[in-house]
Amino acid sequence: TQTGDAGNYTVAVSSGDDSAEEEIEVVANPPDLSVSIEETTSPVFAGNQLGVTASVTNNGDDDWSGEVVLEDVDGNSTDSTDLSVPAGETGQVELEWATDEGTDVSDEIVNVTARSDEFGDIDSAGTPVEVTSPEAPYFNVTTVDAQGVTAGEALNVTVEVTNTGGEPDSGTLTVAAGGHALC
Repeated sequence: TQTGDAGNYTVAVSSGDDSAEEEIEVVANPPDLSVSIEETTSPVFAGNQLGVTASVTNNGDDDWSGEVVLEDVDGNSTDSTDLSVPAGETGQVELEWATDEGTDVSDEIVNVTARSDEFGDIDSAGTPVEVTSPEAPYFNVTTVDAQGVTAGEALNVTVEVTNTGGEPDSGTLTVAAGGHALC
């Protein structure tokens, strides 16, 4: 047989005096695929999207078409896309997991699997990810710049404040000199 001969056939043998027939099935070889995870957006805060970039390389002699699926750390399908990869080529996909507010995982594995209707799961790859609960807002004053002034003149102050927590927030900034609030 040759590549592409998959199917059901009748094999017949005959001689001058007798003959016999037998039904046979030629089964196709499964595709030779390699799945790899190129990158993720890990770490992310719970409630945000975790992005995964994956590649599927077709090492075989036949073109492949199928589905590429992302599974979360519990094995649930979170995203999928159809992909066709010619023989000897590599295709790339972008998949996402919409994490829940309560998701909290560290170094647990998400999987990307290439599958087809005919062969089921063909190959998969996993990578550890981190999804954490956002930290409370915390405002860090990183720069204060003020020049000396003469009494009665306006004092110009440049301040840089960074929220190093995970949640957005707002508040009041108080500028003081010599223990007295200036604004």
